[in-house]
Amino acid sequence: MKGFISIIFACLLLLTACGGVSSTSPSSEEDVKASVDAPTEESVDAPTEESVDAPTEESVDAPTEEEVEKPTATMPSVDDSTSPSADIDVACRPESIEDVIKLSPSEDIPDVVEDDWQRGNSDARITIIEYSDFQCPGCSGVAPVLKELREDMGDEMRYIFRHYPLDSIHELATIASEATEAAGEQETFWEYHDMLFEKQSEWGHLSREEAIEMFIGYAEELELDTDVFEKVLEDGKYTNKMEQAVEEARNAGLTGTPSLILNGYMFPLQQVPLNSDGISFFLNIIRLIENQYDSPEQVIDPTKEYQATVTTENGEFIIDLFPDTAPINVNSFAFLAQQGWYDDVTFHRVLPGFMAQGGDPSGTGMGWPGYRCDDEVSLERGFDKAGMVAMANSGPNTNSAQFFITYGPTPHLNDGFTIIGEVVSGKEIVDAITPRDPEMQPDFEGDTIISIVVTEK
Repeated sequence: MKGFISIIFACLLLLTACGGVSSTSPSSEEDVKASVDAPTEESVDAPTEESVDAPTEESVDAPTEEEVEKPTATMPSVDDSTSPSADIDVACRPESIEDVIKLSPSEDIPDVVEDDWQRGNSDARITIIEYSDFQCPGCSGVAPVLKELREDMGDEMRYIFRHYPLDSIHELATIASEATEAAGEQETFWEYHDMLFEKQSEWGHLSREEAIEMFIGYAEELELDTDVFEKVLEDGKYTNKMEQAVEEARNAGLTGTPSLILNGYMFPLQQVPLNSDGISFFLNIIRLIENQYDSPEQVIDPTKEYQATVTTENGEFIIDLFPDTAPINVNSFAFLAQQGWYDDVTFHRVLPGFMAQGGDPSGTGMGWPGYRCDDEVSLERGFDKAGMVAMANSGPNTNSAQFFITYGPTPHLNDGFTIIGEVVSGKEIVDAITPRDPEMQPDFEGDTIISIVVTEK
């Protein structure tokens, strides 16, 4: 399922970016030699036979030559103006994921209030607000999926139902919503809600009079006081409430049903599957969007020595960092670690005998922190043994957050990837990271990084 989600992410990027996909596929024999097995942000284009093992940051729109050469941003220096690092111009450029993924924050959606029809705990991790129409076939199709989600996610999910009857295309939508409110007066709103969706095919094609008779029959099935129920419909007690609900939905910019808002963002039903995996994926995308930076702050002194302690669900390992040869990228790595970027992130791509790659909160290999940093390839460092730690990329000068750890000598990577450190302790933990090849569409997440802490030696 995770492999499928990666494809969905790619489609989402394409649909929202309104642009073509540029790839970093090698174009010459010499390029092939340099890029086979190259770690990159995994690209939307499926890997060729030659590049199956390439650890890459998957990138939908790989930077063009012009983008690579655009002016760099100067990263803030350390406080001490006499420090050797005070005047360093750090080549990290803003490149926000929001420029590619156009998710819609639902700023005009009213807050959840006590009078809303809701299921689940108010402090749930996930809140889904649905604007729905009982005669809408799509809404009927979504209803059992949402029910299954509630069962799967339990206390982690809260569901809010709001009426949005579209009478212009569904003549019975308003009276159906009024019927659920009438049932709600007798404390059976949700039972009636479920029944209307389940039996939509029975009443959806009827005349208004025939539908009302059937609605009264449903009330009788639920052992409601049908006289009270019928009078509520006859008096039009909730007609004004439905008119206000429609006005609220339109003022919020909603143009159709079902409209779903997940934790404050419109859920793209056309691009992301509405299931547990889709919800988890979408939450990770929100996490990416809400954690974007123009450039990393200066948090290290390149003249000093640093270590990174990586705590995983299976134990910890220690990396000696190389700020002397990769000050830009080591600083970026340390900055992101300080921000908690790597907390609860998985090793999403682990190929035995080659490398383990992580650092993307979306778990797809396509996420980055809002900026890209230039390469720092040094003749002093090489992929001559296991345990070398380097930045994944999607082409020259596109380093960001994702990193990989080698499982053996990989000298063909020497010219294309920035080495930021070496594992010096806990190599057995690295060796035991669960293999996971996204191209095989695994149905499990990779091993989790609990935290990364960078300290001065």
